[in-house]
Amino acid sequence: MLCTPWWICSKHWLTRDCASSNFLVFNSHEDHPEWLNNRCLHFPQSAHQGWNIFSRYKRHFGQLLIFNLFTMIEGFLIRQQLELVEALLGFEMNNKYEVKNKIGQQIYFAAESSNVCCKLICGSRRSLKIHIMDNMGTEVIRMRRPVRCTSCWCPCCLQKLEVQAPPGEPIGYIVQKWHPCLLKFVIQDENKAAVLKIRGPCCLSSCGHSINFKIKNLDESKTIGKIAKNWSGMLTEVLTDVDNFVVDFPMTLDVRIKTTLLGACFLIDFMYFEKRPR
Repeated sequence: MLCTPWWICSKHWLTRDCASSNFLVFNSHEDHPEWLNNRCLHFPQSAHQGWNIFSRYKRHFGQLLIFNLFTMIEGFLIRQQLELVEALLGFEMNNKYEVKNKIGQQIYFAAESSNVCCKLICGSRRSLKIHIMDNMGTEVIRMRRPVRCTSCWCPCCLQKLEVQAPPGEPIGYIVQKWHPCLLKFVIQDENKAAVLKIRGPCCLSSCGHSINFKIKNLDESKTIGKIAKNWSGMLTEVLTDVDNFVVDFPMTLDVRIKTTLLGACFLIDFMYFEKRPR
């Protein structure tokens, strides 16, 4: 059953499925003739009123565009771009990433924004924002990471990253959990309730092999996916901090959790695979 539709613009409508609470967009009310029967469609009296209606529900419209894309995705390929200034001079630049689906089609572009002084002082622990844009250059996801500790000697102030989709609307969190040997994280939903766990290896050194972070259910009895840092070749690994990641998860996973797992991949990269500025 569909709820009363909200007007977005002259040719688009936003409505909600009352059973699943999913938001739907249609090109016109003619796509669903039942809207014409025993329903009162509320047209805006002016352009100003129409904009107010759109502003009220635009966060749902933004989430719909993102989540429809993620519905049929069962993983990401993430490739960090090489910065020549960073490779030649050793000065840490803002990271940039290409985000692709499992068949190699680019779906997003991710770019870091952070303070230069924070880079120099805090290094890989720096506070930052990651802006994820679609192929049209529109920011659709934003991730925010504050300055926090990475040492196991400071269990009260470990790493955390917030995922917003669309920007300004939190949908999930990645929180580091203290452990003397293993690398552990918890994936939380928008209400900060634990949904999944991530467990990394004791040793991060590898030569010719991938480093796998397993995605597990809450009791850690089942592995449902992984975040893998792939080996990029001897020269690339030694001379640069350019990394390639693969994120695998079930297609049926909630799209908000899929988006949060993308953020977990970025957090893991900054925590364990970013070189300190020289």
